[in-house]
Parts: sequence; structure tokens; C-alpha cells
Amino acid sequence: MQPFEGQIAAVTGAGSGIGAATARKLSRLGARVVLLDIDGESANRVAADCDRAIVRKLDITDAAAVSAAFREIADEAGGLHMLVNNAGGGAGAKLLDLNEAHWRRLVALNLDGAFHCLSAAAPLIAAQEKGGAIVNVASLAARHVSPLGGAGYSAAKAGVVALSRQAAFELAGSRVRVNTVLPGPVRTALTEGSVRLDIQFPLGRWVEAEDVAEAICFLLGPGAAMCTGAELVVDGGVSLRL
Repeated sequence: MQPFEGQIAAVTGAGSGIGAATARKLSRLGARVVLLDIDGESANRVAADCDRAIVRKLDITDAAAVSAAFREIADEAGGLHMLVNNAGGGAGAKLLDLNEAHWRRLVALNLDGAFHCLSAAAPLIAAQEKGGAIVNVASLAARHVSPLGGAGYSAAKAGVVALSRQAAFELAGSRVRVNTVLPGPVRTALTEGSVRLDIQFPLGRWVEAEDVAEAICFLLGPGAAMCTGAELVVDGGVSLRL
């Protein structure tokens, strides 16, 4: 029997990168996956690789839309057992170049969106007989500064880490585990033009989206049954040099 057989997993930002890799991995492990993304076409393409997938176009910065979407998911799928809070992003900017609108957008996308989804999903997961699990995807930028800038993004992702820890404490009594994955530089369509070389990773190669998906699925699964409030770095050893 597959480890996630009979379980429902929602993945935000599921149309590309880490979210897409995670959705595919969860499906292979037996879960019925709900793919949430602001780009519905991309999510549908990923859903074609998943068994009995559900797709919802969703802007995670819209609290009312998030709440409605998760209610619909629970009704259609018959509940919710897992959430992968992955959606985020946004171009970085150095502090003195960061205007109010850009700051607000980065915080809305990377922190507010994570809060909206966690708040909507947690009661549904807690309603399951055995509870379930949430993994929030932060970033190595939450711990380490970047010479390229990114004050807003870094601050928002640090907020995700703090949110995860507090949520883990508050939801433990409801049998809902909350953990965080902190990816380092990941090879995606957004980083293809990077000058970073494989040799700059102590483990000898770029981190792939599938590497992060493996870590996420571990934290969701039975092997991490006593892990909550944990922070797992997936960076190929890059942070050892920071």
C-alpha cells in the first residue's frame, strides 16, 4: 500500500517548479492531489501526470477566494489531509530600491498567502480522525543575506518560518503537524540563466525541484510522525559556505 493512499493533498503553486514536482510525487505515492495555482493552464498540464487530480485557479493573496476554494475542495474531494504551502516568489530588490508597493506585494505573496492557506486548511485537516500535516516552503533567504539584495523577500520568508513554528505549537493538540522546508538555489525555469556552477555546491550539483519534493513528502509522511516545528534545509550544502 502506498504511504498516502486514500489521502487528499493540496499543493499551492503546483503549476511549476517545486510545486509541480511535489504534486507529481504525492500522486505517485497514492495521494489524490489538488493543484492550486494562479496559472490554471500550467496546473492543468501538471494534473495530466497525476491520478484523479483536482485543479483550482487561485490567487493566494485573496483571503476570501482562498477560504472559498478550500471549502470547495473539502466538499468535492471528501476532506483534506495535507497542505503544501509552496506558492510564492517575486523579484528581489535591495532595501533602498524597495518601494512601498513592491514591499507589500512581496509580503502579500510570500507571507500573507501562506497564512491564508494555512488558516483555511488547518481546520479541515484537524477534522480528520488522525489529523494530518502541513509543510510550508520558505527559503534559505530566511536565514542568510544575499549580495544581490532581496530584503522584502527575505523578510517575508523569515516570517513563514516563524509562522510555521507558532502554528506547529498551536495545532499540535489537533494532531496537525507543521514543518518547514528551506530550499537553497533550485534549478528551475527562473534560474536557468544563473551563472552559478555545479562546483559551487559542496554536494557537486544544483538542487533540483525533485530534491525538494522528496524532503516535503518525507515531512508529510509517516516517517516524520514525531516531527513538528522542524526546519529542513535542502541546499546541496551551499549554506555551509555562507
